[in-house]
Amino acid sequence: MPSDTSEKGLESIIVDSLVNEAEYLQGDAKDFDREHAIDLVKIIAFVQDTQPKVFESLSFGQDNPRRTKFLHRLQGEIAKRGVIDVLRLGIDDGGNPS
Repeated sequence: MPSDTSEKGLESIIVDSLVNEAEYLQGDAKDFDREHAIDLVKIIAFVQDTQPKVFESLSFGQDNPRRTKFLHRLQGEIAKRGVIDVLRLGIDDGGNPS
């Protein structure tokens, strides 16, 4: 049986490996927030699970100016410092360390 050596075929192999072997959760394209370059559903769940007080104080589950401001700040910090540094050290968003 021939292998699919196209870009789409390689993508399928990588996704399958990450989801089935490394236990990553596959996102859904409809959840991707292009403005902030993030999976909105996953970031909301992450903040709610890991920082419930921040989640509540920002009303993070609802589309509002405070959430938008946080997402802009998060995007800027990731662009400046990288994802790993932001995950390790968090960000300070006006008195709401996250």
